[in-house]
Amino acid sequence: MPRPPYRYRPPDPDWMRRQVQRLSWPEALYAAYRDDDVSGLCQYLRSEFELDTEKRGQLAALLERRIQHRPIGRRPGIDVTRASEGQALLEAIARSWLRQMQPANADRVPSGAIRAVVMQVADVLGEEGCWILDVEKAVKSIRRHRVSPRRR
Repeated sequence: MPRPPYRYRPPDPDWMRRQVQRLSWPEALYAAYRDDDVSGLCQYLRSEFELDTEKRGQLAALLERRIQHRPIGRRPGIDVTRASEGQALLEAIARSWLRQMQPANADRVPSGAIRAVVMQVADVLGEEGCWILDVEKAVKSIRRHRVSPRRR
């Protein structure tokens, strides 16, 4: 039995409109994030399409980011823990000891002194029972932010 000849049937215009709307979700969401243009998103939401869980999550994230009111002012900082207090104390004491060395060396920190001083301070604080997590972190922080001159 021979096959019937192929006959092109153009797609239904209503089907084409639904496909275009269905595929327009990523562009509408991107425009809402980028330009605060929510017209495409509103048009999609007013159409007959239902939102799947992924699209609901994306819409919730957009609403949280754009609409949810945040308190005015500075955002809360890092939670202070015993370990972070110990680390800050280690760096502060090491900087003060290094400041005392500067006048004897033309207002410069002697080479190799940062690591040695941080190790000494860590030993002293360790004997007092202070929590110290990372000596290397303290050395890097002091090198990065330098030892400032004595404040008067």
